[in-house]
Amino acid sequence: MSPLDQSPNMLPPVRQLPPFRLFRPTTPAEAVGILGSEETPPICYAGGTDLCLSVHEGRSVSSLLSLNTLDGLRGAEARNGTLAIGALATLDELSTHDQVTAIPGLAEALGAIANVRIRFRATIGGNVMARRTAYEVPILLAALDARLVFESSVGRRELRAADIWTAGDLGRSLLTEIEIPLTEGLALDYDRTLRPWMTQAAATGGIERVAVGTRFLRPALLSGDPGESAESRFSGLPGEFNDVLLTRGYVTGTGAALLKRQRARLAKG
Repeated sequence: MSPLDQSPNMLPPVRQLPPFRLFRPTTPAEAVGILGSEETPPICYAGGTDLCLSVHEGRSVSSLLSLNTLDGLRGAEARNGTLAIGALATLDELSTHDQVTAIPGLAEALGAIANVRIRFRATIGGNVMARRTAYEVPILLAALDARLVFESSVGRRELRAADIWTAGDLGRSLLTEIEIPLTEGLALDYDRTLRPWMTQAAATGGIERVAVGTRFLRPALLSGDPGESAESRFSGLPGEFNDVLLTRGYVTGTGAALLKRQRARLAKG
């Protein structure tokens, strides 16, 4: 037996996985109907990158709802003062989309996540809905003050991207769109040089918003006047923000230093 065969984390062959139901709706309305009517809502998946990871970690699957067969929910367009991004748009698609490149720094940030194989499959909505602190899209969206648009059997619901961590059970809701307000002067700088331990997104456009992410903690969002000193901005970091690997003191000092560099890059345009 090879060392690979002995690995305790190795996935079993497909034939050994228990049977499960598979739903393939063709419209968002049909998908919402299935999520609202099933006794146990099926797991939604599109690119499947996080689904594979969660099954690998031991998640049981009794039913799946494929989003790949849905009409729409892809691409991006400027609409009513916002950039509306379909939840099923892939990171690779968005990294070169002409509407996304209109926000300085955003397409570049999306194009730096993971590797090209994952970006080609992973959707922006799936990255958000996985609600994993190690994933990067929620950090970007929090800094951009994005809104998440959900549809369910009880109607439409909007949620600030920064609040996805405390939103409770969203198993019967379908994320359809992500809306980024196109405020004057909007630009993004994303620093992931310290990843996986720490990443930081800074956005301009009126209020300065800084989102700090670590491997094990929910991202912290720090907002305020862009004229405020970087040290003062990070004095507002929550007291409980102590990662298993990074202390609050380290994040405060490092975050302030990164913010100074980010402000300089944003000022250059």
